[in-house]
Amino acid sequence: MDKSSRAIRAATINDLLALKRLFIVENHHNASIAPDIVSKTEDVLTEEELREIIADNNQCLLVVDVDGNVVGTLLGSVVDVAGRRWTNSRCYGYIEELVVDEHQRGKGFARQLMATFEDWAEVKGATSVELHVWSNNQTANEFYRHYGFSEKQRLLSKSL
Repeated sequence: MDKSSRAIRAATINDLLALKRLFIVENHHNASIAPDIVSKTEDVLTEEELREIIADNNQCLLVVDVDGNVVGTLLGSVVDVAGRRWTNSRCYGYIEELVVDEHQRGKGFARQLMATFEDWAEVKGATSVELHVWSNNQTANEFYRHYGFSEKQRLLSKSL
């Protein structure tokens, strides 16, 4: 039986190096599937940016902590959209980043991060959760569909 300590918790400034490592992995992955849009870099998160995220009540930065090691993260926010004559007002959670260390995948951590974020967003008034995913990121698309997401819109692009 696995006796490791596992928790989903809010990120702290002490998680900076681990978060950088995970966001670099995510950046390199995105750069490989969308090189015309995403630049490969290791300059993904500064201490100042992390402090701003942590201090912002409309942002949620969660980590998966396994025996004191951060092995996954989710960055999301709550978005309030005012209604207009032709659209309804709405409040939704938006997932900006979700990444789990490749050696820790398949253990349910992404699902736990998602569930924790959904609870947080619902408390903030959100009635749904949205995200963008690259159309050619088959693994992520399958995960999100299996988790209950459905396609609502398509972003089309044309090179000039």
